[in-house]
Amino acid sequence: MNNNGNQVWRMMPIWAKGLVVLGGAFGIYKLTKLALEKTSLNENVRDDKQEEKGWNSDYLKENRKEAATLTLAQMKQISNSLENMLDGYGSRDASIIATFKGNIKNNADFAGVNAAFGIRTIESGRGMGWLSGDERGTLTQVIQEVDNSTLTAINKDLASKGIKYTV
Repeated sequence: MNNNGNQVWRMMPIWAKGLVVLGGAFGIYKLTKLALEKTSLNENVRDDKQEEKGWNSDYLKENRKEAATLTLAQMKQISNSLENMLDGYGSRDASIIATFKGNIKNNADFAGVNAAFGIRTIESGRGMGWLSGDERGTLTQVIQEVDNSTLTAINKDLASKGIKYTV
């Protein structure tokens, strides 16, 4: 089998050999990058986990003060919907605003949705396909990719309901 591989390699045109080498180098780069992003040595991973713990404890505190109007299943469903709206090129700003306006009624709801969202990675939409960067973090971190007018509208709505949190 080794001889067959050597024969194939020798018969390949130079440009094809170049593509094989570049493809291998790109694969090693992507795997190394992925491994480094997941390690606890990465400052961002530590910060994300601290924020996630903060949202979980905030939800427990807020839920003691005022009961959440959403069930845990609804919070998870809203989190999944928001992820889908944020993922990829061009966020769905009107839908994001409507989701916050229609579902978040108090501090416990806001903290619960953030806790349910946890830490996720979304495609930022800058660039094309695998060339685009990713945003990783909690909901309040990844939602920063939307327009400023969307953030302002969400924050005004939250403030009008007496919610102390902002996005």
